[in-house]
Order: sequence, then C-alpha cells, then structure tokens
Amino acid sequence: MALNFHIDRKKKRNKLHLWLQGDFDGSSAMELVHELNIIFDWADTIYIHTQGISLVLPFGREVFLKTRPYYKKACRKLIFTGGWSRWIAPKNTKRVVE
Repeated sequence: MALNFHIDRKKKRNKLHLWLQGDFDGSSAMELVHELNIIFDWADTIYIHTQGISLVLPFGREVFLKTRPYYKKACRKLIFTGGWSRWIAPKNTKRVVE
C-alpha cells in the first residue's frame, strides 16, 4: 500500500462515506475492495469520495477494476464523487464530479 494512503470512514444512519486519501496504487485498491466486502451488507448507499487522492497509478486502477467480481454486490450501492471518480469507478456505478 502507498505509504500515504488511508481511508477515512463516517457512518450516517445506513449510509457510509469513505474518503480516500493519498496515492491510489494496487494495494490501496485491494484495501478498498476489502472495505467494500465488509460493509456492503448493512449500508444502503456507499459514497466513495476521491477528492483526497493525490495520484491514481494505472496499476491501482486496473487492480480495482479487475477485482470487481469480489465487490460486485456492493456496486449497485456505490456513488463516486470527485475528479478521480472517472478514473476508478467501475462501469454502471454512479459518479458525481464536484
């Protein structure tokens, strides 16, 4: 994982906000996939805020997109926000560019 990457979490009722911070590399992508697998059951909506990402490395993007079968159940609940959303959001997920 990129040394400067972390995920800040905030739960509001049955909505979860994940703020990605730092560089998004392959292991950062796997950390996000792991997080999505843990929380998709109870959250009705999962917001993934990309504004805090400094850099999306191509390998991180590919890892996240290629591991979609592992978090596919969560995809219908995902809403990506921020400029990096167009880089990392899988097809058929909502994107809001702020």
